[in-house]
Amino acid sequence: MAKPQLISHFMLLMWFCFGSLLPSSNAAVDLFPRNFFVKQCGDITAVGEQPPLTNNSPSTARLDGSFCSDSFAIGPATGWDHTPSEFIAASGEPNHNGHDVVATPGDSQSFWIEGKFAYGLIDKDMEDERVEVYLNDEECNEWRLLTSGRTNNDGRLTVPCGPPYLPPGPYAIKMVLRGDNSEANYFLRVWPPGTRVVVFDIDGTLTTSDFELVHDLFNEIYRGDYVPEMQAGAGQVVNTFYDKNYHIIYLTGRPYWLHQKTRQWLSNQGLAGGTVRLTDSNSASYPSRTRVGDYKAAFLQTLLAHGILIDYAYGNATTDIYAYQKVGIPDDCICIIGQHAGEQGTFSIESYLEHLEWVEQLEVVAQP
Repeated sequence: MAKPQLISHFMLLMWFCFGSLLPSSNAAVDLFPRNFFVKQCGDITAVGEQPPLTNNSPSTARLDGSFCSDSFAIGPATGWDHTPSEFIAASGEPNHNGHDVVATPGDSQSFWIEGKFAYGLIDKDMEDERVEVYLNDEECNEWRLLTSGRTNNDGRLTVPCGPPYLPPGPYAIKMVLRGDNSEANYFLRVWPPGTRVVVFDIDGTLTTSDFELVHDLFNEIYRGDYVPEMQAGAGQVVNTFYDKNYHIIYLTGRPYWLHQKTRQWLSNQGLAGGTVRLTDSNSASYPSRTRVGDYKAAFLQTLLAHGILIDYAYGNATTDIYAYQKVGIPDDCICIIGQHAGEQGTFSIESYLEHLEWVEQLEVVAQP
């Protein structure tokens, strides 16, 4: 009676040790005739013609991390297209993730939306399985199907999109792995040029320890063995900027597989909602200028190229200073806490509790 279970365990072990035997996929997308985006993602002018997946009144589950889930409905899971996928899904909880995306309405530049699908503590990729991509508006009014595709051999589905013709605002994106209907949730934020933001690093800046320097602690966070502690007054500073009408960006050197843990931590701390960006690889998390420093600078440069105004940027490490200075943020707008505070002409923060008074005196900004 125990033999089938032993065989299953053996097959699962072989799968983890020797990798997928599935053919590589380029995650080609089969598009639907009426979708939200021009070019690869369809045409936004058809938005009024496409029937919604659901038709709900505005939900109390707004874009606060709940991703409009109360209004989402989908058919039963379809099951897996490949037998090895069953073993991967059985290996542990899903750890799917996606990067928040910032776009500008009517911009000629294209952008990408991407989800990554993996399971268990070893974060095993789910390959060549079907994913459907949905989008909802700020009021959680209705979910609409954008497109579908298949994950590649890195467990990713990447969808290239042309310039957005959505009105400015936040939009929830939900990528559903149809084998078991598990989800990768993140946001698309459409900001017009002139939008004003404040950038915050997380580890060592909002928290009391810098995990970018101790990579073993990344694993402790992932397993739930360690919960980072917030710096006294840091939450009040973030939320005061939000109350001043700034958009908040959390730009961290944590690797992508900590997306769920990071979003949950931000929510549990009562921090204002904002754009969350983690690195796309383990190597980009390495605490050096050419790794995490250049990763942060590249993302910030993309914002600036879209006309987004970075009024203040907070950090604690020399790599933060490097990234902020590289994209031209004025030194007196680079706010550094910790042992490197004030270095290279940056704005020195001794404690957030003292700094809060300065933030409270700032004017409320007008957004375009």
